[in-house]
Amino acid sequence: MKKTYKEPIGRQGWKRSWATACRKAGLENFRFHDLRHTFVTRKVRQGWDDKRIMAITGHKTFAVFQRYNNPTEEDLREVVTTFSLPRQNGTVGKLLANGFPRTEKASAK
Repeated sequence: MKKTYKEPIGRQGWKRSWATACRKAGLENFRFHDLRHTFVTRKVRQGWDDKRIMAITGHKTFAVFQRYNNPTEEDLREVVTTFSLPRQNGTVGKLLANGFPRTEKASAK
């Protein structure tokens, strides 16, 4: 028999339902808020303009919006390869030849 609720499930009920759904889906360390990051990243990847995405997500500043866009190395590679390359020995050519640099802390000498 399906439960019906006459009252809103409340904060604890929501948390319990979310935890149950994540467990059943095999997701670990996944927050509901992570869906916002996923939405922004996927819409940018699909070519939606920033202003339209920001209107939907409620981001007021571009700086905050950028924190939600999480491009992968493949996303960056795709953007770079769509441009014509005037010089293969320039920065773009080096990125394509050597891969994208990893951000690492410089070692102290």
